[in-house]
Amino acid sequence: MALISCKECSKQISDMAVACPQCGAPQSHGTSEMAANNFPTLNQVQQAANLGQLDEALCMMDKVLKAHPNNAKSHFVRAKLFAMQGRFKSSGDELRTAERLKPDLSFATPHAVQELKNQLAAATKLPGQEANLIIKTKSPKSQNPPSEQQKRVQQVTTVAVLIGAFLIFRSCTAPLTPEEQAKAAAAKSEELAQKAVKRCEDNTMAKIQAEDFVLKNLKAPSTADFSSRSNNQFTYLGECKYDVQGYVDAQNSFGAKIRSNYHVILQYQKDFDRYVLLNIEIKGE
Repeated sequence: MALISCKECSKQISDMAVACPQCGAPQSHGTSEMAANNFPTLNQVQQAANLGQLDEALCMMDKVLKAHPNNAKSHFVRAKLFAMQGRFKSSGDELRTAERLKPDLSFATPHAVQELKNQLAAATKLPGQEANLIIKTKSPKSQNPPSEQQKRVQQVTTVAVLIGAFLIFRSCTAPLTPEEQAKAAAAKSEELAQKAVKRCEDNTMAKIQAEDFVLKNLKAPSTADFSSRSNNQFTYLGECKYDVQGYVDAQNSFGAKIRSNYHVILQYQKDFDRYVLLNIEIKGE
């Protein structure tokens, strides 16, 4: 094993690395080695997820994590897949594992991390979700025997669980037919279209991403304190473009904390599920 430079950020990494631990950029040598060892790549996992084949994508991640159990990015990807299935408790567990292995989650964009955390936070407020299924029972001394109706419900639930387990197992062993793949792709396309409409109307994510662009232009980004939402100005420019204005308090080159006003214009690209910077201005008061 030797050290080489990452093709994206130029930092020193192992020549055996599948992806850079600093920026998350995939390394072609690592991808080739994974293929040689019959390990699925993260790109293959993402393609399966985009086609709606979430169980298959999770099967792939199981293989990756079995070989690399301490890979924080793989745990993060698994957390996103669980969230897409509505399995929010499992998603939260995987996210905490990723944060334990790499607290700053620097391999993912702030937008991706915040989006996942927002999903998990929203899930805890919805009844019936995995994240907040809490069953209250009486103590054994005062608990009454289950009625016939309760027994039937328990039997039906058990059968449903077994069927679900069988379908997951089948999805891991039997690939989808072309017709099933086409239906899954159409459903995923519709889901992405609806998601894009919501994202275009979400100025909260626009604020988060605008602040991320501002951080990249500060001398000491770790000292930054941004203005609250009530002190920001949002203007929707159409075509998923936002004009975001606010201020940030951060240290300059001499260590003095000063206030600067920022003006960011950014656009959400629905085809790539990302924000791009169109213009940025940062002026000190």
